[in-house]
Amino acid sequence: MEMVEIHDIDEFLRLAPSGCEYYAHFYRGEPSFFPYRTPAVWRLPIEDDRIAHNLMRSGVARLFFRREIGPHIKMEWGIPLHRGQWFGEYDLCNWANGVPSLDQISWQVVGLLQHYGYKTSYLDMTFDPTTALYFSCHDAAGKAISDGLGYVYHWQRGDVCRKLMERLILTSITRLSEFLRTEKHYSTSRPETQKAGSIWIAAGHEREDYIQDTLQRLNELATVYVIDRASIPPRFFASRDLFPQDAIPSAIAAATAEWVVELRYSIDQAHEEENTRLVEILSRARALVQCPTSATG
Repeated sequence: MEMVEIHDIDEFLRLAPSGCEYYAHFYRGEPSFFPYRTPAVWRLPIEDDRIAHNLMRSGVARLFFRREIGPHIKMEWGIPLHRGQWFGEYDLCNWANGVPSLDQISWQVVGLLQHYGYKTSYLDMTFDPTTALYFSCHDAAGKAISDGLGYVYHWQRGDVCRKLMERLILTSITRLSEFLRTEKHYSTSRPETQKAGSIWIAAGHEREDYIQDTLQRLNELATVYVIDRASIPPRFFASRDLFPQDAIPSAIAAATAEWVVELRYSIDQAHEEENTRLVEILSRARALVQCPTSATG
């Protein structure tokens, strides 16, 4: 991990190229220093809580797809098409080996949920360095921090692909965001304004040592810009609205409500089968809906 001190906004913009056009660079901004970029679900200390969050995430993602996307998709030869064009988004680290399928859509949907506060095994990131800079200079509630140090993590996609190809999935949410705006007539969304993407850490592997090793390797590949926040003029962010009001939270809430109905049936079935372990996990998942989700990255 290379650390670079930044004392001037022009210096940062010179060192941090945009990755929006070809996805060659991606970034993550954090207002404090943490040892690893750990996905929200892996910060939970209790295994059953992680399982419950993953159950909710997979159920809500499936129903969001069925409600919002599925009616507009036509399958031809196993490939999801929208108006004759492939709807998915390749894993940017394995695109040459990718076969267009519904998996590429599911990665985007889970990444979308992550950007709206769901705890998943994905990690928020952006292809726009100024978006990452914003998050390094604001707290989780969006309040500006004008002193101290912020941190922007910069990865070059080529390096990550060569060394971590089998350990993570990197995807953009751009195509899904554009679809929701044009086909569903939603307003410009948070992921679209943030030039957002997601990294699926360890790509489904559940072993903690494997995940920790992946996080360590990802850390080693980063260049970290240590931002002197006092050197960033407040007006630099004045024209940026990274959290526009849009209809996606309402659509997610509708999918969540449908998932709760399914969950009640599953809990009843588990009770009938006297499967106390499953009842406990499903009950934990149901309790999550009673708690408002917070924006976590």
